Amino acid sequence: MKRLFAFLIVTVLCSFTMSAARQDNIVSAKLVDKNDGSALGWATVAVRDVEGNITACTTTDENGKFQVNFPSSHKMTISLIGYKDVVLVSLADCAVVEMEVDRESLAAATVTEKVQLVEMKVDKVVMNVSQSAFAQGSTGMDLIKKAPGVVIDKDGNITLNGKSVAVWIDGRPSYMDGKALEALLRSTPGTSIEKFELIANPSSKYDAQGQGGIINIKTKKNALAGFNGSLGATVGGMYFGRTDRFLWQEDFWANINYRSKKTNTFLNVYEGDYKTDMNFATDLETVTEMGPFRQGTESLQCNDYKAMNIKLGNDWFIDDKNIFGVILNVPGSWNFMGRKGDEPFNGSSVQEVAGLRTENLSATDNDSKSLTASANVNYTHIFDEAKSSEITANLDWYRTGSKSYNTILSRDYIASEEYVETDKVIDNNSTVSIYSAKADWQTMCWKNAMLEAGGKWAGSFTDNKMLKTETSMPDNRNDFTYQEHIAALYVSIAKPFGKFSVKAGLRGEYTHSYGDWKTAGTDTRRSYFDLFPTVFAGWNPSQNFMMNLSYTRRIQRPNYYNLNPAEQYVDAHSFVVGNPDLKPQYTNSVSLSAVFFKNFSVAVGYDHNRDMFNQLPSYRQNGDQILTWGNFGYCHMAFLSANISGFQIAKWLQWTLNLNGLYSDNIDVNLRNRSFMFAGYTDFTFILPKDWKIQIDGRYNSPMTWGYFRLEPVFVSNLGIKKNFLENRLTLSLDVDNLFRSQKQDLTVVGGADKNVTLAKSYLHYDSQKVKIGVSYNFGQAQRTRYRKVGNLEESSRTSGTGIGG
Repeated sequence: MKRLFAFLIVTVLCSFTMSAARQDNIVSAKLVDKNDGSALGWATVAVRDVEGNITACTTTDENGKFQVNFPSSHKMTISLIGYKDVVLVSLADCAVVEMEVDRESLAAATVTEKVQLVEMKVDKVVMNVSQSAFAQGSTGMDLIKKAPGVVIDKDGNITLNGKSVAVWIDGRPSYMDGKALEALLRSTPGTSIEKFELIANPSSKYDAQGQGGIINIKTKKNALAGFNGSLGATVGGMYFGRTDRFLWQEDFWANINYRSKKTNTFLNVYEGDYKTDMNFATDLETVTEMGPFRQGTESLQCNDYKAMNIKLGNDWFIDDKNIFGVILNVPGSWNFMGRKGDEPFNGSSVQEVAGLRTENLSATDNDSKSLTASANVNYTHIFDEAKSSEITANLDWYRTGSKSYNTILSRDYIASEEYVETDKVIDNNSTVSIYSAKADWQTMCWKNAMLEAGGKWAGSFTDNKMLKTETSMPDNRNDFTYQEHIAALYVSIAKPFGKFSVKAGLRGEYTHSYGDWKTAGTDTRRSYFDLFPTVFAGWNPSQNFMMNLSYTRRIQRPNYYNLNPAEQYVDAHSFVVGNPDLKPQYTNSVSLSAVFFKNFSVAVGYDHNRDMFNQLPSYRQNGDQILTWGNFGYCHMAFLSANISGFQIAKWLQWTLNLNGLYSDNIDVNLRNRSFMFAGYTDFTFILPKDWKIQIDGRYNSPMTWGYFRLEPVFVSNLGIKKNFLENRLTLSLDVDNLFRSQKQDLTVVGGADKNVTLAKSYLHYDSQKVKIGVSYNFGQAQRTRYRKVGNLEESSRTSGTGIGG
């Protein structure tokens, strides 16, 4: 750590040194490894006079060569991470300089460099998953589920502390949400992820889109230099009471990065195949014209999922002030959810009305495919590196196509041997295209203030077509298109005043949208302009105390598929439909937080949500449950949280604890629901000799009311064991997900359009426990390089599907 600190200090000093020394003592040399003679690039070379002042400095190129002004009586110091410093008084007759590996320093760094699992920052919570035993043998989807306050539903929709969030990767949006986002996260190996940044209140620089802020997933590849990479695989699975179906999982990945002086190239390839079963059941009691109606349904949804992802990017460092880059990304997925093997049915129901009992068997299969392609072209011009003055421009293109083929066979038994069969086929096809242009400028001003400004335009175009055929019924077609244009400008300034710091910004967004429901002959047009102010204030009187106050206003526009009025079936008796008239929801948030001794923190806050998204439940006479997306009035939320992050109980044991209390008051026409929810997360990490690490965590959410639904309690625990070999290059792991088989999502309807409903509940239990063995190997050498802020396509985070629940 000391050598790293010294290296950074010398590098900064070198960038500001104004050499007035004589130029008649220029010397040239080459730096090599003493053991194998290989060239050592990007080492720091500093020349000092007799008083220790730096008179000249440079760095070696990729071939280890350097040239510097070296007067007599001066000394030269050459530094490189992992090597012993070399001090020279003369380079006469010496064209090659040898450096020796500092093995003692490397060994000490391996043992003592401990990064906290969870860190509390001024404006965010950072979860360093690269230090977690769960990283090996896990995907990005597995790891993000373990982040404090994060909940993911069956459709891949992610919430943070009960609020929807936008998910970014490496400072740029992930392009998708729902099932598409799930496919991308499952195609991201856990070993390639460095940290999660949970940004509850983003500044005005970020798009105002997103009720609950941003989760930024930072991967390792953008921070590495030289030729390096990783290869890995994970295999595992579990039986769940049926020996004829093993819930298998396999993941294979390769991450390759090459960073030279003039270019940076990376390639990521992933392939995954896994199976997860879901047991879905409902209970319904209502009053009909014929009398009391009762229905109970059960179904087993066998989920076979395959994902792939290819990502290729390159940066060209034209000169010291200009960088040009290109990123191409092609993720895809195939998902079959339905019957197991050759079984004729996977669902059943029993109905009772007016003393008449009817039994039903059903077969529900859903075969869906999606393929996405995206491209980003970016350019950065640095005006003045000393003032961090630069401008970055991004052009983005995104297109995804998805197809789902839903077949439902329903057999109603009128008597013991007599039945009536109906057959439904729902064919859905959707495409989403997005174009975006964005520019961000920043500079230091007024000595130490950071000024940021920028603008953006984005256009989104969706096309949705559905064909439903049903026995003894005419064909049902749905044709819905939607386009949206957003233009935005923002300005933000941050400045420290001694122990105080202030950041304020203002963002303006103009939105024009047009939804055309061709089948119904109706359209929805909207044009609106909104201002989104953000204010942050911080007080840091000492290293052991920090206090922050923040206010933000944000908007949540509907996901594109939630506007689509097509039917999406969950089982034979439950389906979800979109709403073309769905309005955006707005959130005003204020929070106050304090951090003590870097390990302890508390926070209190309040959110006011208007027109929040929720699903309005309704029911047909035959017991079918329809969930229609709509706006729920108002929601007041107050929260209190306390955190202990990375507390060192002993040299061999770290403890993390996250406790959250949330009070919500949901107000709609003729309905008011109040509830208090408690959420807790804890993690114990055992750091053992010989590079062994054992980690066990647990997450609990108490019951909570949200809109028309009451969410039942959830508890999930995981176990991870990791062992490093070959100086941390080779890693073996053993993981157990869902340790106690407790993962579930149960809902109770507490309000809706049908006042005759007296009971409506749904139960969703996941057979998601997996025992997995993983191996990964890291190769090459890595050094830190500049992180680039490229790519911004926030609209694509709204390409989600629909599912059950608020």
